[in-house]
Amino acid sequence: MISNVQIETPVAIGGVGGSGTRLIAEMLMRLGFFLGSDLNESLDNLWFTLAFKRLEILRCPDSEFQTCVDLFVRRMQGCTDFAVDDQAFLKQLARADRLQHDSPWLEERVASFCSPAATPAPGGGKWGWKEPNTQVIAERLMRSMTGLKYIHVVRNGLDMAYSQNQNQLRLWGPWVLGMDRIATDPRHALKYWCRVHEHLIGVFDRFPGRCLWVDFDTLCMDPHPTLEGMFDFLDVNPSPRRIDELALLIRPPHSIGRYRGFDSSRLDPQDIASVAKLGFPTENDTSTSDVADVQKKESRTAPGPQRTALVVLGMHRSGTSAFTRVAGLLGGAVPRDLMQPVADNNEAGFWESMGIYRLNDTLLRCAGSRWDDWRDLPFDWDNHQVSDAFMRRATAAVHHAFGSKDLIVIKDPRICRIFPFWHDALQEMGMDVLCLLPVRNPMEVAASLRRRDGFDPAKSYLLWLRHTLDAEAATRGLRRSIVTFDHLMSDWRDCAMRIQQHLGMTWPRAFVMDAAGDIDRFLQERLRHNRASAQDLDNDTSAPQWVKQTFSSFLKLVDQPDSSDALSTLDHVREELRQADRAIGPVFQLEAIAGKRLTRTVGTITASLARHKVLVQELECILSRYRSETNELRSEILVLENRVAALEAKLARCRCRANCNSPPSATAGAFRQEEGSPQLLRSASDNQDASDVLQYCFDNQ
Repeated sequence: MISNVQIETPVAIGGVGGSGTRLIAEMLMRLGFFLGSDLNESLDNLWFTLAFKRLEILRCPDSEFQTCVDLFVRRMQGCTDFAVDDQAFLKQLARADRLQHDSPWLEERVASFCSPAATPAPGGGKWGWKEPNTQVIAERLMRSMTGLKYIHVVRNGLDMAYSQNQNQLRLWGPWVLGMDRIATDPRHALKYWCRVHEHLIGVFDRFPGRCLWVDFDTLCMDPHPTLEGMFDFLDVNPSPRRIDELALLIRPPHSIGRYRGFDSSRLDPQDIASVAKLGFPTENDTSTSDVADVQKKESRTAPGPQRTALVVLGMHRSGTSAFTRVAGLLGGAVPRDLMQPVADNNEAGFWESMGIYRLNDTLLRCAGSRWDDWRDLPFDWDNHQVSDAFMRRATAAVHHAFGSKDLIVIKDPRICRIFPFWHDALQEMGMDVLCLLPVRNPMEVAASLRRRDGFDPAKSYLLWLRHTLDAEAATRGLRRSIVTFDHLMSDWRDCAMRIQQHLGMTWPRAFVMDAAGDIDRFLQERLRHNRASAQDLDNDTSAPQWVKQTFSSFLKLVDQPDSSDALSTLDHVREELRQADRAIGPVFQLEAIAGKRLTRTVGTITASLARHKVLVQELECILSRYRSETNELRSEILVLENRVAALEAKLARCRCRANCNSPPSATAGAFRQEEGSPQLLRSASDNQDASDVLQYCFDNQ
């Protein structure tokens, strides 16, 4: 039965209890979705609970189910003036105690249902509800509410088996599993989880395009892809900054991966296989874990060597990708979630984690900056609320990318700007942090950025200064190695040995026996598109003196890591750049704002042009229709002209016959006798017409 109630497209959020539905509800509310006025702390819609969270709903007739749907929809739209029969129906729902709600509590829900809302109804806007038990009747709801969209939030079934929240198992378990009595234990909790999701897969297949599966674990590890997919599903388009703000709400719980702390031998192997089939990890070996907090705990308690993070810190187009790949071939772990190579950009690969890249991009945007902004970064890293949220995401991203490898290689040029954050995050994970600072001739960097991004050399030089100076200042006093891209390309073996010596480490893979062939094949000169010497930079009058001084100082630090002259020069340039930022940075900010406004204006004009294009197409269709009608009229005119010609021919024959000396009356009589017909001369007016025709003939002889 389909309701006749007219509604905007709603969205429902459901899942097995404890799956993270509250987070999704909070995000939707911040985007302006109305999720009801009677909500509990978990943001469950208690009107929905009143109408649908009861065992009778499973077997009630369609008419009763539809009554519940219509009443709920009307209430969500702000209606409180219910008919007597409707009020009686609602009161009937509250008369008996339920397994998880007593009658007085249900009566409070009825009173709320029939009372004017403190929070206004959506008024035609986006709306929906969150109640995990929605998943139990999702299929029936989809049939009754033809516009309904359903978001199902899911977590690893093994983690859910050990959850303390087993309310759904107690309420729906006997019906779902076909058992009279069910023990509330991990074995039956997992069976319930498996049967629920096996059923929902069929529901998703029967209602394509109207259901969305949100993996909570993936959302915690790499929020942006999941959020962007969810917003596309909901037909909402928040700004990138708004998405970043919503991502800050995500705090990976410590319960992710908790199943590894339990003996899973009591679970049904077929159920474990079902969990794995849905794409969730099921191994007890934490080496395959993507879970941040489990890794963090184990790193502090388990014996064994300390893990090491080698962080590659260099400006864009400075050879950071090549250094990262070589470090990987020498035994370091590169990310599993690699950014894909791009032709005519970095065809040999970027060798950086997509999850870490997205997090860094978010950090910069939250600080009001971006990757190509040379201004100082005014970000308060001491804001514990923000830092805690970002720390959790950083931990999750690292473990998603590297698992529990002993030596990991992290690279993203953006880290140059935010290394203090990453240093704290990696140390919090119990890692030893080593820093590798590749340096490339800024003329080559500027040429590469002009080729790839169309940047003016002046902008590229400022970017090079900002990334290089920030990275050097943030790593001073830490274990670090400063090396040049030229050294890597000319003699990678010696370069790798120097890095090893500077950092006090040993590459896991032997140079000659294992890695040499792979590295030789990777480091191809043809992939190096720009070349310039230190002398070329000195001779370049367009290069700022700051750039020349900084590059010269870095070359000195390559051979003399503790050179006081070089460090003093870098401090001096950094301070002058800071002063310049204070003086002219606001101008660049205004230009950036103007650029954004221009972009919005261009977007508005583009949209307007698109609308006008549609209008032109509509007018062309109208014109085509008019042309068709005109052609039809011309055809009709041609037919009429032919008839006129035929009549004129008849008139000519009349003139010939009347070309005699007979009086007009006699001729007219003869004409009527010869040419008359019932169609033309059946009335007096016809006779008069015939006389007029004859008179016309005589007048024109």
